[in-house]
Amino acid sequence: IEENELGYIALNLKKLIEALKETSRFAQELSKGNFDIPFSPLSDKDEFRNLLLDLRDSLKHAKEEEEKRKIEDYQRRRISEGLAKFADILRGHHKDLKKLAEEIIINLVRYLNANQGVFFILNDKDPDNVYLELLAAYAWNRKKYLEKKIALGEGLIGAVAVEKFTIYMTDVPEDYIEIKSGTGEADPRAILIVPLKVQDVVLGVIELATFKEFKQYEIELIEKIGENIASTLQNIRINEKTEELLQRSQKQAEEMRKQEEIMKRTIEELKKAQEENLKKERELQKIIEELDKANQKLKIKDQELEKEINKLREEYNKKLEIIAKLSKAYEQIFEKIKIPIIIFDNEGKIKFANTAVLEILKYDSSQIHQITIDDIFEKTILFENKTPHEFLIENYEKFSSANTTFPIKTSDGQIKKFLIELIKIDADPDNINYALVLISTEEIMKKEKDLYKAIEESYAKEIQYLVKIQVLEELLKKHNIQPPELDFSDKLIHWSDKFKMGIEAIDKQHEKWIYFINELYQALQKNEAYERLNSIFNELMEYTKYHFNFEEKYMKEFNYDKYNEHLKEHKYFIDELYKMFNDYINNKLDTPIKLLTFLKIWVEHHVLNTDRGYSELFKQKGLK
Repeated sequence: IEENELGYIALNLKKLIEALKETSRFAQELSKGNFDIPFSPLSDKDEFRNLLLDLRDSLKHAKEEEEKRKIEDYQRRRISEGLAKFADILRGHHKDLKKLAEEIIINLVRYLNANQGVFFILNDKDPDNVYLELLAAYAWNRKKYLEKKIALGEGLIGAVAVEKFTIYMTDVPEDYIEIKSGTGEADPRAILIVPLKVQDVVLGVIELATFKEFKQYEIELIEKIGENIASTLQNIRINEKTEELLQRSQKQAEEMRKQEEIMKRTIEELKKAQEENLKKERELQKIIEELDKANQKLKIKDQELEKEINKLREEYNKKLEIIAKLSKAYEQIFEKIKIPIIIFDNEGKIKFANTAVLEILKYDSSQIHQITIDDIFEKTILFENKTPHEFLIENYEKFSSANTTFPIKTSDGQIKKFLIELIKIDADPDNINYALVLISTEEIMKKEKDLYKAIEESYAKEIQYLVKIQVLEELLKKHNIQPPELDFSDKLIHWSDKFKMGIEAIDKQHEKWIYFINELYQALQKNEAYERLNSIFNELMEYTKYHFNFEEKYMKEFNYDKYNEHLKEHKYFIDELYKMFNDYINNKLDTPIKLLTFLKIWVEHHVLNTDRGYSELFKQKGLK
């Protein structure tokens, strides 16, 4: 018995020594930064190993956060350095446009480690023949650029000049361009085409090609540089026009001086002729009399003009009275509207606030006029070191989409978040006011939750059907029953008349949604969905941005009344896509089924219902 007890003690002691060695090795690996070695507690009560595992997780998380911060710091530094570098180039060559373009495109290709690039400038000297003119190129091998001209709307470069937004392609068509390298010629992996625009006016286009893909921060950097280039181009144009006007003015002054000299000589000749020829003197006297009559007529016209001015002044004052009455009527209308509305002036002084605002902010009608618009906003970095009313007035056009949440303070110090709409009221040019509309985020969140709940319910039903099918297959197999071969369609949704809106451009884009759904459905049938998901996501995201930009452009241009609500649905769709793409990156195998279910519900809800709202307006505006 004693020998057995000693053997048991020796065995446990050996296990304990091995466990301590394993723990020591794990601690050594942690000190080296190796967090992926296998290690587990010996039992539920092994507190020491559980503490080591918690320490490993904390160290691993800290390392990941540090790497992420380094990447973000590097990107910010690259953007700052890039902007500073090209600002120096713009300052150094602003007088020589050709040299400026060459320096820009060479340094841009080198700074981004791209392979080649071209710089086009807008030539609008002839209003009837506006085109893009090649100003500089770097390592470019493309035959059509030998002509040095591209019409507006022609190809991708011409389209960017017309549509005024960046095109970034990672799926470059064959034979689009070729890049020369030390090993020969090859197709690029990515193409980036950026408009050079300032205040929504395009002054040129830059196109870059590379064997690698551009990162998002690099695209943003190029767009910011493009804005700076456009601003410089605009200044060059202004300087050229100023110089041209100056030369013209100098030329006119010289001509006036010559004419004055001629007049002086003429007067001298007339004086001499006056002494010798009385007839000419009488003729001159007659001319003077005619000039006097003309002068009298001019005086009469001046009097008539003064009367007309007084009449216009009276009409102007009457219009001001009408504007004052309209303002009072608007206030009465706003008072009846349940939507919170505040009207303030250029100095931020609150001119009017309806009952809905007073209820939210918890002020009475006398208190609200004793504060300014700055008093109702909580301080936030959104205002960029400006007062709220200064920031809103400077950026009022940006709030037409109501996609930024702002903190609002009540009289008792509570903070509530609202989306905002800002409308400029300039009926009276001497007294411009602004209407601030507060939009509660609760209703928007409720709609998003309802849609997400519908997606979850649909996905749950899909899973239930799969489970039922599996049970039926096992039951048939148990009873040795061979199920018949079924002819499943290769399409989940068929394009039909029910999807058509009667607008050819948008119908073709909607048909593309059906294509994506059927492509994913076919991949699922072949058990290839997960392998092909990366390319499907890339195509889907790129096409989504194109389609949404197309819709939003015309909704804004045609003043669609549900533009903001439509914009929120687009944002929700893109956010969900990125969430599912993140699931795919994290190796969640159910991502293809979730994506297919989401797309199917989206098409049936958004295309068949939401998009119908703007169809009649688009048709009335002539979109076909």
